[in-house]
Amino acid sequence: MGQINDERRSDVRTGFSLIMEPIENKVAASGLITIDFEEWVNIHPYTAIDLSPVLFQGLVMREADLKEWLKNYDYLAVKGQNLIFQCPDDIILQKWVPLLVFSRFAPYAAHMTWGNTDDLFNDLLQKAILAYDISQLQGARIVLKGCSKYAVKPATYSLAVDKFQPVAQSILYGEPCSTVPIYKKR
Repeated sequence: MGQINDERRSDVRTGFSLIMEPIENKVAASGLITIDFEEWVNIHPYTAIDLSPVLFQGLVMREADLKEWLKNYDYLAVKGQNLIFQCPDDIILQKWVPLLVFSRFAPYAAHMTWGNTDDLFNDLLQKAILAYDISQLQGARIVLKGCSKYAVKPATYSLAVDKFQPVAQSILYGEPCSTVPIYKKR
């Protein structure tokens, strides 16, 4: 039996080069500054407090019932935590209820919000944006990262654009490899 010449068995390869060129990270070389808001805010520790048990017949919040519940609440159990107060959306809730609840918990809570974890994240993120020193973004090409564990609300993005636009060269939204232009200084 004769030997068949098979390229796959030889040391000589044809059709491609064996020389490996270094892979260039174009995103890192682009000079983009990616702002990942999840890195700016830590919502933990937090406690969600359901106010449904305080509702009269499960429908309405009565002042006397709420004040009694607040008088008996163990505030030290949530000291230093972020608090999320929750109540069903379909109940009658007077506008003073959150104010009264917040006023009683304020001496103990790190931060308070009404709603869910997304609301807490956005509240804390807005505080962080307002406190951010924008001088380090002078002339920067900024990417506001799009993917997040929490839903960033339009009002929070609006605050970020208002804060960063005066100093930024450009603002983009998304991931560095796939962005949508939001603003470019002319």
